[in-house]
Amino acid sequence: MKVLIIGATGKISRHTIAEVATLGHDVTAFGRSVERIKPFERLTVVKGDVTNAQDLAAAMPCHDVVILTFGAPLNRKTIFSEPTSVKLAQEPWSLP
Repeated sequence: MKVLIIGATGKISRHTIAEVATLGHDVTAFGRSVERIKPFERLTVVKGDVTNAQDLAAAMPCHDVVILTFGAPLNRKTIFSEPTSVKLAQEPWSLP
């Protein structure tokens, strides 16, 4: 399975990346400060900003699962729905 982890440089995401990789899945780590991510086999690192729809759209194709691990600023009430709407707008998509 191909898993995209958005917000891949925080404390929660480090544990999430490690767990997903331990389960044998391919991991794509997406974030603004990806230089801090230690590379390993089956990991792809993508630099981007969760508030940029083009960055999200470029990172999302070919992933079976998207996990959001980024922190939400208090003044951004739609920050979690924005990545979801980008994913849903991509064609074709289907539920397993």
